[in-house]
Amino acid sequence: MTRQPQSKILADKLLNHGGKSVTIVLCPFTQRILTDGKLLSNQIRQEPQTLGACHCNTYELAEKNGYSRYTGYALCCQAPFLDEWQRHSWCMDKDGVIVESTLRFSLYYGIPLSVSEYDDMLVKMGISGLIFKKAAVTP
Repeated sequence: MTRQPQSKILADKLLNHGGKSVTIVLCPFTQRILTDGKLLSNQIRQEPQTLGACHCNTYELAEKNGYSRYTGYALCCQAPFLDEWQRHSWCMDKDGVIVESTLRFSLYYGIPLSVSEYDDMLVKMGISGLIFKKAAVTP
């Protein structure tokens, strides 16, 4: 019996919830997203930030507003990525409302991360300027 790679197993899991395609981008939490990820269809509130910068946007919104940080995949419901699962990060407020900073998504599948886990993820992804910027302005 051939063992399927975790990317194929995760893609199948996401597509079972809907959508027509998925682009799997491996990250430090891929295995945890696969094993512990939850499908979220909570209420969504748009707080538009920089398009294509969901990881940075999530960091900034969470720092500013005390939101929880999530990472995983989201099913896009807007062209040009209609019905495509994309690697994504988002926030959740204290009432359980998903705070979306980029495109419109209909479903989310992911895990919550602690502040230190999220910071570590950004560093491993090469997005560490925000962390150092914050440290530089802290008295």
